[in-house]
Amino acid sequence: MGSIKQFTIGTSNKKKSRKASKPRVKNQDRWFLKSLEDVLGYSRPWKAVQKFYPSMLGNPCDRYLYYAYHGGLANQEVNPKLQRIFDTGSSLEQRMEKYLRKAGLFLAAEQTLRIDTPPISGRYDFLINYKDNDRAIVELKSINDKGFQGLIDSPKPEHTIQLQIYLNIIQLKNGVVVYENKNDQELKAFKVQQSADVWNSILERCLRIQAMSLLDVPTMCTGAFYCACREVKQ
Repeated sequence: MGSIKQFTIGTSNKKKSRKASKPRVKNQDRWFLKSLEDVLGYSRPWKAVQKFYPSMLGNPCDRYLYYAYHGGLANQEVNPKLQRIFDTGSSLEQRMEKYLRKAGLFLAAEQTLRIDTPPISGRYDFLINYKDNDRAIVELKSINDKGFQGLIDSPKPEHTIQLQIYLNIIQLKNGVVVYENKNDQELKAFKVQQSADVWNSILERCLRIQAMSLLDVPTMCTGAFYCACREVKQ
């Protein structure tokens, strides 16, 4: 997630103030909270999907992509908090659809796009009427304030990859990655234009992963600290 370095003006030997600790919350109805927690968490097994999803291809780690495609990743533990995050994203999509309809831009939502060679399948968020009698795909993301402020002139690379996949499958020139700040609902919208070069690199990567044997799998993860391949023991 992007961030902006902060600089302070003052003497270099001045001690930084310690971050204030959060006050301890009291008088919690633990029965009520547990009743909700018990129905939200679950374990989701990773299976050999034998296809590539746009969210998978947004991860730069080939080790992850191999195990996601061929199988071998550990079960994903979805705790109650993570499930609420997923559900918050769904509610954002519902709100955005209402806004797009009101603006006269809405054409379709969550339509599946796929190709067979290599096998890529995914669903875009929205197809809209775009300026100059064109159409565009909208990829919608929610992000915390730190990440939001770090987005200056372009989307996050993984979101650009996702959008490029949709644009090239459906053959549209323009797309928009829209971010909503979770803290204050401010929006940023970055225009992305279809790129044949990016698309060709995605296709080449997929074909390479398909043909890769277990002996060829990279031993090191090149993804983020939370990349699922870090749990693979092979």
